[in-house]
Order: sequence, then C-alpha cells, then structure tokens
Amino acid sequence: MVDHPDAPLRTTQRGNWANQHTVALVAILVAIVAAGLALTPVQAFVAIAVLMLGFATVSGRGVTGLWRGAMIDDRNRISLSRLQLILWTMVTLGAFLTGVLTNIGNVGTAKPAGDRRPGSVVVDHRDLHDRARRVSADPANQARRRAAA
Repeated sequence: MVDHPDAPLRTTQRGNWANQHTVALVAILVAIVAAGLALTPVQAFVAIAVLMLGFATVSGRGVTGLWRGAMIDDRNRISLSRLQLILWTMVTLGAFLTGVLTNIGNVGTAKPAGDRRPGSVVVDHRDLHDRARRVSADPANQARRRAAA
C-alpha cells in the first residue's frame, strides 16, 4: 500500500490484490465475449474497448493499489509511454477481438459479418459452379466454341 502519493512504489510490495479483483477480471472477460457475440460490430468494438479499459484499471488497482496503477512507472508518475501502450492495445486487440467474435457469432447465418452494407451481394461458390456448368452445357455456346476452333 502506498503511504504518500509522491512516495515511490516499492518493487517488493504486493499491492492490494484480493479475490474481488480476480472475480472482476473474470467478469470483464465474460462480458467481452458476450459483447462480441451479441452486438453489431461497431457497438461490439466500443463495448470491448471500454471493457478492456476497465480490465486495465482493475488490474492496475490490484497490483499497485491505485486506479491509475497500470500507467504508473517506477518513479510513481503517470508514464506517457504506458498510456500509449494501453490505448494502442485497446484499439488493436479490440478490433481483432471484434472481428473474431462477430464472425463466430455469425456462424450459420446467411450473411457473413463483412457484408452488412445495404445492397451487398454475397456470391456463393456453388452458384458460380452451377452457372459455369449451365453455360458449358448450352448448345449455343457449344456451337460457338466449335466455330471458333
């Protein structure tokens, strides 16, 4: 536990980690998966980013005893590089998790996650194969091919 706000953190200090921190982190992970599976991609990304910020906050509180603990360096100051690391991790990992969980949530549906735009066309490879077979079996196409050869 930190006695004074300006006092440097001791490296041997265990922090205030308790069972409630573990329960909160597991709950946040479950909420991340649920958000990715249930929401639209944009909503899922925002929810996952906010939940990841909560994850960093709870884990920082458990380790250092301060809510800003994930951004505190060994001099007990908020580090800009750690802040950037947390923010870029939220963006990249949040986007990746959104894509993965949205696609997992759309398994078995008619439209893949990437085709949610109005008027988008989903082409099935079986349709292309059937069309190619019909075109090659058409007598007019066979006559054209014989004439060209």
